Amino acid sequence: MSLFRPERRVPTQARVPAEHRVAAKTCAILLFFFIFFALPGRAGAEESPGRVINPQALFYQANNLYEEGRYEEAAVAYRQLLEQGYESGNLYFNLGNTYFKMGRTGWAVLYYEKAKRLIPRDADLRANLGYALEGVEEGTPSWQREFYQNLVNFFPQGHLVLMTSFFFVLLIAIIIVMLLANGHPDVSFASVLRQSRWRLPFYLCGFLFLLFLTLAGLQYFDRLTPSGVAVEAGGVVRYEPAPEATVHFNLDEGSRVKITGEKDDWYLITRRDGRRGWVEKRYIEEI
Repeated sequence: MSLFRPERRVPTQARVPAEHRVAAKTCAILLFFFIFFALPGRAGAEESPGRVINPQALFYQANNLYEEGRYEEAAVAYRQLLEQGYESGNLYFNLGNTYFKMGRTGWAVLYYEKAKRLIPRDADLRANLGYALEGVEEGTPSWQREFYQNLVNFFPQGHLVLMTSFFFVLLIAIIIVMLLANGHPDVSFASVLRQSRWRLPFYLCGFLFLLFLTLAGLQYFDRLTPSGVAVEAGGVVRYEPAPEATVHFNLDEGSRVKITGEKDDWYLITRRDGRRGWVEKRYIEEI
C-alpha cells in the first residue's frame, strides 16, 4: 500500500529543490490503465490480524522524531510502516535520510536505492544519494555500463507496464479503426496502411509500444540478478569463499554491487567497475 507524498527531510548540505508535483492526468484511457494496473499492487498489503495501525499518524510521528533529532526512534517508526506493508519512494527516501543523519552510510544508500526504484528522477533523491556516496570507493564503471544502468532504471517498473499496455491497446484500436474505415473486406491490411491517413499514428504507436516493451524487458532481466549494498564497514572481498582465501580488495561501506552467486555464508559480488569476488553475507543487504 502506498503512502501519500510526505514532507521531505533532506540532510544538511544537500540540495533542496522545490517540491515536485505529479502532473494531472488528462487522458481518460491513460487514467483507466493507471487505476487498473497500479491500484491492485498497492492494495495488496494487509494489516496483521488484531493490530490496528494509522499509517498517516505514524508517519507524522516519525517526521516529528526526525525533526527533534531522535533519529533512532524515527527509524523504528519508519520501519514499522514497512513491516506493515506500506511502501513508497518517499518513505524510503526519509528512512535513508534518517540513517544518513545517524552516520550509517551503508543503510542510507540502501534505502536511497530502494527509493530510486520508485521515484528514479526525483531531484532531491539524486542529490542526497550523490552526497551520501561521496568518499565511497566503488571504482569507475565503463561508460557503456553506466549508460545501460541509467537506461533500464530511467522509469519505475509500474510506469513501464502502464505505458506498454497503453500503447498496445491504442495500436490495436488504430488497426481496428483502419479496417472499419476501409469498408472493403477483400482489401489487405498492407494496402490499407499504404493509403490510410492513419499510417503515421500506426507507426508512431508501434514504435512507442516497442520502445516501452524493450525497456520493460531490459529492466526485468537486469533485476533477475539481485543488487545489494555494503551496509557495514570492514567487508573484505576474497578470491574464494573462505576466511583464509587471498584478499582481492576491500569493500567500502555504501558500495553498490550485483549479487551473482552465493555459497554457504558468502556472496559472489560484482562491483560497479566490474571487479568480482567473495564477501561474507553479513556485510551485504539486498536492495
